[in-house]
Amino acid sequence: MLAGCARSLVLIYSRDLVAGRPAVEAACEEFESVGVRDETLLLICLEAIAHAEAIAGNPSAGLPLADRADAIRHPDHEVNVAVADLIRAHALSGTDPATSAKLALQSAETLANLDYRLEEGRARLRAGQSLAASGDRAAGLKQLAIAAELFATSGARGLHAQAAEAQRRLGQRVPVPRLGRRQELPFGLSAREFEVARLVVEGRTNAQIAERLSLSLRTVETHLTRVFGKTGVPARGGLGRVLGPHLDQS
Repeated sequence: MLAGCARSLVLIYSRDLVAGRPAVEAACEEFESVGVRDETLLLICLEAIAHAEAIAGNPSAGLPLADRADAIRHPDHEVNVAVADLIRAHALSGTDPATSAKLALQSAETLANLDYRLEEGRARLRAGQSLAASGDRAAGLKQLAIAAELFATSGARGLHAQAAEAQRRLGQRVPVPRLGRRQELPFGLSAREFEVARLVVEGRTNAQIAERLSLSLRTVETHLTRVFGKTGVPARGGLGRVLGPHLDQS
């Protein structure tokens, strides 16, 4: 389930909306049908759909998602509240960009304080676009630049491309990044650490990973400890959230 959710998010963030939207919707339905109460992950899936609708030029389709998010979120959980605000910011971006920008900035600040870098980046991407739409080009470009930097340092290529495109639409010159022979992996992970993390997201146990990669169980545990340290994720369940946008990397 976790792997399917993460891969569906990859499709959205890579702008494959035709395949991405139904995949994320299916993940949301599966979460709810089996009684999974990870509100944060469910909200992130809903945010991905609202994000996709806004990109497709139909942001108001996100209004039912925003209402759904308000019903799901835990009012005392800061991340829940911030992601729900971001969903509504997407939904209002076409009809009320000023309110959209306010909600997105509020979301971004909360997520920044909690070190949710990818979610902060998406909030700043929305804030930048909505600020520009409401007439504040300079403030919009500032938020887009922050978003682009967050995506670049996290290795989120699809989202970085979206931020760069938004900057260019506002007349900002954005250099095309040079790609070296070897693509840098996110969070400074080594190739082996990234592979171990990928298998965790797919739902493999440490013993299964050890067998798959021909490693000792202790070595897998060491790699996983380093992965948790570099990503800032304290447990296996959170890896899908932070690594979802990177799972298409080889």
